[in-house]
Amino acid sequence: MTFAISVTGLLNWTVRSFAQLEAAMNCTERIFFYIDNVPQEADAKSANPPPAAWPDKGKIELKNLRMKYRDDTPVVLKGLDLTFEGGERVGIVGRTGSGKSSLLLCLLRLVEPEKAEKGEKPIAIDGVDVTQIGLAELRRKIAIIPQNPTLFSGTIRSNLDPFDEYVYT
Repeated sequence: MTFAISVTGLLNWTVRSFAQLEAAMNCTERIFFYIDNVPQEADAKSANPPPAAWPDKGKIELKNLRMKYRDDTPVVLKGLDLTFEGGERVGIVGRTGSGKSSLLLCLLRLVEPEKAEKGEKPIAIDGVDVTQIGLAELRRKIAIIPQNPTLFSGTIRSNLDPFDEYVYT
């Protein structure tokens, strides 16, 4: 009788352990799914990187910029044509759903714009087609100030240049 009761407790512990193991392995299964089935970002470096001093003027040109979040969703930016001259301060305003965040996502290539026609540059900064350069090369050269900025502990300089890459005079 004593052994029967202890076996029941042992079986209860075994079932509970297997249930916990299955729950823990769910994360691993999800990671393997994401590795194989979720599209990855473009390369960090490109074969033809922009010049070291790029961008020197800061002129941004958008020509027939079209973007959708996924292939099965509608186009949210429909043929946007804009030019921001270097040195201009620009504020993007508009109603909810007007494309403010979508424009920024395209500029940083968090969402890739639709393929342009041959020879057309949908997003060019100082004449360089940003869709043809590496993501690290692009994102290290762009800075934004969000509507609700967050500063990390430290100086303003360490917040603006956390890797001490630039010499300030």
